Amino acid sequence: MSNVQETCDALDRHGVQYELVEHSPVMTVDEFRLEQAYSMGTILKNLFLRDDSGKRTFMFSCHGEKRVDLKKLSEILGVKRLGFASPDRLMRYTGLTPGAVSPLGLLFDIDHHVTMVFDKELHQLDNRIGVHPGVNSATVFLKFGELARFLEEIGANVIFIEM
Repeated sequence: MSNVQETCDALDRHGVQYELVEHSPVMTVDEFRLEQAYSMGTILKNLFLRDDSGKRTFMFSCHGEKRVDLKKLSEILGVKRLGFASPDRLMRYTGLTPGAVSPLGLLFDIDHHVTMVFDKELHQLDNRIGVHPGVNSATVFLKFGELARFLEEIGANVIFIEM
């Protein structure tokens, strides 16, 4: 079974209302702007990060148009320095590959290695958000509150910060 199917099955089991849209593979929010699906909701920027010691792993999500200051983010999270985690760590913890980083990947983080960090600003969004369902050639559109509820129900470590 594919990551997409497993993700959609889990969303269905948890009563999450969503729409799955397939499109050309995209690696960044900038590339996704060229897709017709871009207008269907607010696309999130998702960064897979680790602290300087490599002991803590984070996924940070914010509005796709927001610039992220990793120095400020590391201060907020109380770590010395943040850097991008390796593709190997991404695959090991979430089953995802670069370009497909998504909060929905935490469904596969069975041992809860990853702390999900959301920008509090996302609570204010009225429209749907778009996140990948395990591949970068599809996007799931859903309400942010539904995503947050789903992550809570699967036991993910979720925190909200003000950036």
